[in-house]
Amino acid sequence: MLRHLIKTYTIPLLHASGVFWVANRFGNSDRRLALNYHNVEPESFRAHAAFLKRHADVVDMDTFLSRPPVRGRRVLVTLTFDDGYASFVKEVVPLLEQWELPAIWFVPTALVGTNEFFWYDRLRAAILSSPNDQVLFQGRRWRLRSWNRDYVAASVSRAIKESLPAALYPLRLPGGGR
Repeated sequence: MLRHLIKTYTIPLLHASGVFWVANRFGNSDRRLALNYHNVEPESFRAHAAFLKRHADVVDMDTFLSRPPVRGRRVLVTLTFDDGYASFVKEVVPLLEQWELPAIWFVPTALVGTNEFFWYDRLRAAILSSPNDQVLFQGRRWRLRSWNRDYVAASVSRAIKESLPAALYPLRLPGGGR
């Protein structure tokens, strides 16, 4: 619930406050933004789509990569969806069509045609339905409350990824990120 409220209202509220205008006016940004969604909630995306249609030039990836942004113009945005959930086709594609927004959908093919789930989805389901009041992983403890389980699932997932051997993540970003 909290995550939904933040996603639905934070960006529009920041825009209404003028924060984006000030940042765009005085910042050295090239005015490009690639937005990546994962397992997006349709109602949250409906609000994002309406906002983006009003305040940005949403373009396909080729245009995004080849067209230079123009200072003083609207921000140039491209949309990507990083999963292969069936709900994307049923719930998100109609919203993209309604708002005439191009997007790229990355479909991991390893699980297509199987009844398997991604490990992080299994982890999230386990945490959401756990009767326990805490999660322990490598000496770290997360308290489980009714309102924080989505956050805990994301935090534990991140901790697991960070603990994996470097050989599984050969690309290292500056600052030690992956």
